[in-house]
Amino acid sequence: MADIMGVGEAKKRFSELMSRVAYKRERFLIERHGRPMVALVPLEDLERLEHEPAAPKGLLAAVGAWADYEGLDQVVESIPDELLHCLRLMAAEQRTSMAALVREALEEKVKSHHPKPKSLGAGDSGHTGTSMRTIAERPEPRSWR
Repeated sequence: MADIMGVGEAKKRFSELMSRVAYKRERFLIERHGRPMVALVPLEDLERLEHEPAAPKGLLAAVGAWADYEGLDQVVESIPDELLHCLRLMAAEQRTSMAALVREALEEKVKSHHPKPKSLGAGDSGHTGTSMRTIAERPEPRSWR
């Protein structure tokens, strides 16, 4: 667990903190106005973090799970013959499996997918609220007195 300190204290003790990180492998989280801003970590931890690929999340994780699915070849077999022939040719050219090609295509599709918004907005919804009425159509405001 990293020690947490404010930016002012970290400025005062920066040299000490560097030594503790470098030699004792301690970690520090520096906050500004109560919000974490940066971390001081040993160089080995930074190198490990930079070389590790980020784990996919959401749909990309689900697509990646297909690689371990043993029945994927059966799914691929249910593809129409013309498409299956093209897949086989592409797999032979790239020296990979058809399952890998399908997985790559799904990953590209997921990355490029942009869902349509659920709301069309006030102007496109067809409702005629007071904001969409002209001045002549709006009711006379009631007196507040």
